[in-house]
Amino acid sequence: MTSARRNPQPKIPSDLLIGIIIALAVTVIPSIVRHSLDKHLYESGIESYKMANCNAAVEQFNQIISAFRLTDSGNYASRAEEKKAECRFFEDGVKLQKEGKYESALLSYSKVAVYNDSALLAPTREKLSELFQKAKVESLATENVCNRIGILNSSNLLPKQNSNLPLLYPTCGKIYEANKRYEQAISIYNQFLHSFPDHPLKLDIQRSLARTTVADIKGRGARKTKPLLRTGTTVDGSTVVDIQNTSPAKMEITFSGTTPKFGEIEICTDCIEYISKGPEICPGKGPIERYTLEPGKYDIAVKFTTRSGNLAYPWTATWSLEQGGEYKTCFVIVQDLVDESNKKEKEEQNSL
Repeated sequence: MTSARRNPQPKIPSDLLIGIIIALAVTVIPSIVRHSLDKHLYESGIESYKMANCNAAVEQFNQIISAFRLTDSGNYASRAEEKKAECRFFEDGVKLQKEGKYESALLSYSKVAVYNDSALLAPTREKLSELFQKAKVESLATENVCNRIGILNSSNLLPKQNSNLPLLYPTCGKIYEANKRYEQAISIYNQFLHSFPDHPLKLDIQRSLARTTVADIKGRGARKTKPLLRTGTTVDGSTVVDIQNTSPAKMEITFSGTTPKFGEIEICTDCIEYISKGPEICPGKGPIERYTLEPGKYDIAVKFTTRSGNLAYPWTATWSLEQGGEYKTCFVIVQDLVDESNKKEKEEQNSL
């Protein structure tokens, strides 16, 4: 009969075992204590934060943030940083409002709106309600405030939005126009028309939108068209313009004048893009739209959306339309050989 001999289990040296115990005591126990303290401070800070007592909340959050820890198992430090930031924005707003710096206060309050579930949104709305009772809406519309109208609107921070927003939008649009930030102006005028389709200022905003759209297209290298010639007289004395889209692209036209108008004309399926020079007379092809306007002077702008991806220069012009006049014209796409060669060169470079 044979017996198997087992090797004895290796023993951990006593000094190594003592070292491990000491290391655990030095790291684990303090971490457990720190976690417990952080949890208590954070919960206490949150209670103060929920009551908008930001002075007390920030003091407790700071104790968490400044404390030494090996690990942040509950993410209390990062969470405290976020709540502290919310409190700072709110506190700054309150301080600036007391100092009469209403525009700066509004900007600080708007930063609270970034936090969708912030407990400070309700007290912020209360503060803004007080602020709007003391300050004229138009005086609050600086470019910085205008840049944050979207967040103010979506978070419902503004008091009486249906009466205050229609005052802010036009003022902001004019500020953007003055600074030649036409895309932002166009966007904010469109927001007004979308949000308040039946507002008494609707016609004024449409005029502003048309004026800005023309200015924007002019700034994009638009070409000027020939003067528009009268082709006939209407039976009823109205003033009409027939416009034909003689291009293989969707066309958008804007009339800026007494009667602002915005139109779209679908593509001409059997039309072409011209190179260097367009036709002397309208080819007589493509869909036609008729526009009835009040007589007067109009700045117009036309832009195209091509399927090919080619650069299509927009057109601009100034037309004087007479009472009872009938006018006809067409628009084409004219490409430059230089533009085409530059485009091909870029495509070749991108393919390398």
